Parts: sequence; structure tokens; C-alpha cells
Amino acid sequence: MPVAGDGVHTVTYASTDNAGNAEATRTVTVRIDGTAPQASCAEAGRWFKTPAVTGAIAASDGGSGLASVEYRVGQGDWQQGDSVPLSGAGAHALSYRATDVCGNVTTGECVVGIDTARPTKVKALASKGKKGKLTLRIRISDPQPGCGAATVTKVVITNARGKKVATLKKLTGTVKTNAKVKLIVKKRLKKGSYTFKVYVTDLAGNASKKAKPGRLTVR
Repeated sequence: MPVAGDGVHTVTYASTDNAGNAEATRTVTVRIDGTAPQASCAEAGRWFKTPAVTGAIAASDGGSGLASVEYRVGQGDWQQGDSVPLSGAGAHALSYRATDVCGNVTTGECVVGIDTARPTKVKALASKGKKGKLTLRIRISDPQPGCGAATVTKVVITNARGKKVATLKKLTGTVKTNAKVKLIVKKRLKKGSYTFKVYVTDLAGNASKKAKPGRLTVR
């Protein structure tokens, strides 16, 4: 009698010999698990500003149950456990696998980053604006190894007399660090010459302090 499908199956059977003698009915339990466990890492793709972080591997199996959870960092040896200690600045490659009692295996890979240094300087470059749209050019200096990107948290614009005329916040999107980048913002200003400063926070949560002003010309 074929038995198929994941789960617990109860098979009932009895035999009869050629003389017509029948044995009592018997049952046997058959367990089938052809589905691999589920496994994931909550810290996958994230950056942290602490010197060390622990990656947590969440694994589960609704069939035969988990037999083991393993991980390795980079090309290191496989280790038993679901807590992964990571330390040191940079992007850490993490591999993990979960095996159930029936031998089904799930594997996964991810990167968890550590960046403890704040951007050292945000330099505003010569920029321009027109008809309510400003095209701001900046360069963010961020020590390596780092997360490579940041969000712009604030732009402060002053006029030629040094008076603050606008503070722009809640800007969306990310920009690259250690590269010249362009930021488009909506703000209507009168024609003339201005200066502006930009403040950023990198993806790990390190906020910049030093901002070098740049010239902004609105036509």
C-alpha cells in the first residue's frame, strides 16, 4: 500500500492464511517529511554602529523537527548554533543552514555590516536652482570600511547676507559616500546667490557633524 504526503499516517492491516484464519487488526504509524526547514537572519542587509553585533538565525520545521542549525562567517569553519558573534568594521558574509530530523536542508546567505565611524565631512559643491527645484551637489567623506551610503537629514540655506532662509528636513532616499553626488530638492527661492550646508547620517546611524558650505546660484 503506497503512502504519500507530508504528515503522520496511520496504516491499518490484517492478514488471513489459506485456511481462513485471520489475525487481529493491527495499525502502524508512518511519518513522512519531505519539506525543508525554514531559516532566516533578522540582521541580513543591515548596518550597525556598535563594534560588535550578534546575528540571530531563526529556524523552524513543522514536520520531523529541527536536528541542527549551523553557521559560518566568510570561509571559516561551520559552527553549531543560531547566534552568530560578529565584530570589526566592514561587511561580514554570513552563511547558515538548518537540517531537520529527516535530513532535509535549507541554506541561506546574507551580509551584516558594522560601521563605527561617523562621516568626517560633508562638502557642499557649487550648485544651482531654478523654478522651485534645487540641484545640490555634495561630497561625503566617510572612513573605510564603511556602509557606502547615507541619508540626507538636513539642508541649511543662507542668503548673501548670512541670514538663514531655509532649513530642509525629511529628505528621502540615500546617496553614496566618498563620491560626488547630486541631490534634487523642491524649494522655491528668489533669484540670487546663496550658500548651503548639508548634514547626513550613514546607514549604520552615524551622524555627520562637520559641514563645509558651498555656493548656490538660483536663476
